[in-house]
Amino acid sequence: MPLPLVGGALALASTPMLIVLLRGNDDVSGALLAATIIGAAIVALTVEDPAGETLSASPTSLARRRVLRLSALALALAVTWGCVLMAAEVAGRFTGHELAQRAAEGAAVAGLAAATSGLAHRRGVTGSAEIGAVAGALGVLVITSLAHRFQQLPALLSEPHHGRWWLVALVGWVVAAWTWRDPARR
Repeated sequence: MPLPLVGGALALASTPMLIVLLRGNDDVSGALLAATIIGAAIVALTVEDPAGETLSASPTSLARRRVLRLSALALALAVTWGCVLMAAEVAGRFTGHELAQRAAEGAAVAGLAAATSGLAHRRGVTGSAEIGAVAGALGVLVITSLAHRFQQLPALLSEPHHGRWWLVALVGWVVAAWTWRDPARR
């Protein structure tokens, strides 16, 4: 696992909250949103497997190897997210409803990132994890910008149709699970 890249991304995700703390602001919604979008995008790194060619001959399936990598990334994300939430509690107030909204947006970013990186890796694209991370974050931002034109789409930090981020996440994770199949299986 590219630990410097993971550590850098998690540090980048927690930087907005650090800035809010240093400035003494009490509005943490933007910092929580930035931490969600940046942090959830590192899920795309599940496809990075330097020993993939060697391990592909083992009886361990591709999906199992990726789930193990995902669990390590999820643990790092949970620790970072816990630190960000503790800092948010110190800096200002946030509600459980706002936390649920960030969870939906994070699941959508992670699903889009995992799906894009999985599709790119299946096609043999170099840098598929990085492409997936950028596509996951940008995908959610594009959906939000389109929500101003098409009111049925969900938008970041907006209440109407916010539950539809879970549908975006579901589609992303279904595609990601499909790309995690072993290539020889149908």
